[in-house]
Amino acid sequence: MGVVSIKSKLDKAQLIDAIEGIALIPPTEPLAGKNSPILPIPNYEDWPLKIVYANDGISVDTLYEHLYKYYEDHPEIPSTRMPNIIHVAGKYVIFRITEEMLMNDTINKTTTKFPIGSFWAATHNPDLQAIVWVLKSLQEKATASAHIFYKYDELLNNLQKI
Repeated sequence: MGVVSIKSKLDKAQLIDAIEGIALIPPTEPLAGKNSPILPIPNYEDWPLKIVYANDGISVDTLYEHLYKYYEDHPEIPSTRMPNIIHVAGKYVIFRITEEMLMNDTINKTTTKFPIGSFWAATHNPDLQAIVWVLKSLQEKATASAHIFYKYDELLNNLQKI
């Protein structure tokens, strides 16, 4: 339920390579009655979880500039084919905001909702934040996928034609 583009060093060229690869992921086919009507699967069109990971990389501010410039120049790429998480080990993690994401400030006791499709960076405990979000997201997708009804008859019939 996830794809990862792994880079040794995330610079502008490697970032563009990663996000162009993610943009090529075919759109998720509609469920079209393959799930229970009493158990909706939110954000299914955004599957799989899309991650860019690097051991090292340019500064978060520079990466932001390249990221926003690229998507400004490529408005044809839907947000569902943009990375959910960009993680540079030990430095930062950048999240693409989806509707279920709220950022809580526990010190000031405020909650901020960012525009859907925008990106938000965390530099405090980036490795921990990244792994927790990845595990949470994969667990949610794994649980939801158990409620998608699969029939392999058509696939088997098509194999006979090959």
